[in-house]
Amino acid sequence: MKKMMTLVALLMASLCYAEQEELIYQPKVLMPEIPDAAKVDDRNWRLSGYLGQVLPSNLDSSDQIGGSLSYLVANRWYITTELWYSKWAGQQIETTEAFRAGAGLGFDFLQGAAYVAKGLTLPWTMYGQLSSGSHFMDDESATYYNGALGWRLANDNYYAGLEWQAFSIDDRRLQQIKADKGYQWAIQLGRYF
Repeated sequence: MKKMMTLVALLMASLCYAEQEELIYQPKVLMPEIPDAAKVDDRNWRLSGYLGQVLPSNLDSSDQIGGSLSYLVANRWYITTELWYSKWAGQQIETTEAFRAGAGLGFDFLQGAAYVAKGLTLPWTMYGQLSSGSHFMDDESATYYNGALGWRLANDNYYAGLEWQAFSIDDRRLQQIKADKGYQWAIQLGRYF
């Protein structure tokens, strides 16, 4: 019976002791600081620069640079123009300069905020885009189509991101050597205005 009374007394003492809030661990809940929606809506234009690689099927991968200008036309929908430059080479073709110019339509389908460090939470966007245009190679042009998937992290008016594209080119010469399809990836740096 003494043991039972001692256990009850210890239990009551521990409950009384636990009611002192300063002795209980209470983690601080961190809430993301999402930018004011009105400020984000004022920035309808987006200017991007890209640096990456193009990987055409059956050809060597090569470095590529590009740029785009986009305009927000509705809630999350935007139109874009793009220009890309690279050199294509492989066993079946000599080193050749390639230019691509086109236009497309994109949609920001996921948005959120990333906690980076204490006091720094940055908004991010994941987007998809479809484009078409002209592919110039050896003074000849062909139609190209591509689909892109990208992720962008913003800080004030500036952003950085990654983009992955799959493309198809309607070029008879490239079709003969099975190099009319491929992929490209790029690091993206840009500015909202």
